Amino acid sequence: LGDVMERLASVEVLSLSRNRVAKIDACAHMHRLQDLNLNFNRVASLEPLRACGALRRLFLAGNRVRSLAPLAACRALETVGLHGNHVARLGDALAAARLLPRLQALDLSANPCASGPGYRPAALQALPYLQELDGEGVTPFDREAAGAAGQGRGAGAEEDAEDLRDRFEAEALLEAEEGNDGASAAAGGPGIASVTGSPRAGALDSLSLAQPAPLRLRRIAAEAARGVLGPG
Repeated sequence: LGDVMERLASVEVLSLSRNRVAKIDACAHMHRLQDLNLNFNRVASLEPLRACGALRRLFLAGNRVRSLAPLAACRALETVGLHGNHVARLGDALAAARLLPRLQALDLSANPCASGPGYRPAALQALPYLQELDGEGVTPFDREAAGAAGQGRGAGAEEDAEDLRDRFEAEALLEAEEGNDGASAAAGGPGIASVTGSPRAGALDSLSLAQPAPLRLRRIAAEAARGVLGPG
């Protein structure tokens, strides 16, 4: 038994995906463990991982995990993948994640806690240092939505993510139109507008305007969203 325990203590990388694993008690002895892949098993409790202080990457998609609390002890964690588990309380999950100073990528997609419309802004407000959430890189739009969700605007009213996305898209249309106007004037005719290279490109997933729409209507929509139109 002593030899077995010594071998467990020296394990740094362990992959046991798709093996019907239900309990991970042995991990409590793996003090050097850095990478753990237990995707698509039957794991419900992460309690043994409290002893894995060196753990950097954890993959547990498709299991039965309900709580991230034990991970708060794994302060070296950089990546946590928990897609398709049973995590229901977003506040508790984010409270645990906030105790991980090196966390860069978190995946809570397909969990009950990620089903609400304000999930992404709330998660990024709590975890502003994240670089990736649910497999998607964090964009400038994401960060502004997260800031708005926490601070509100005007007379205390909050600007939700949908409002922000509408405003970003309208502003991008205006920028595209102005660029299109310049290109049309230089070429003597209408051109194809694109904002792929603009500062908004990341926030708009490289929105392209393959066919020019009526420019005046686009200007009205954009200016209305920016709040520059007067009454009437």
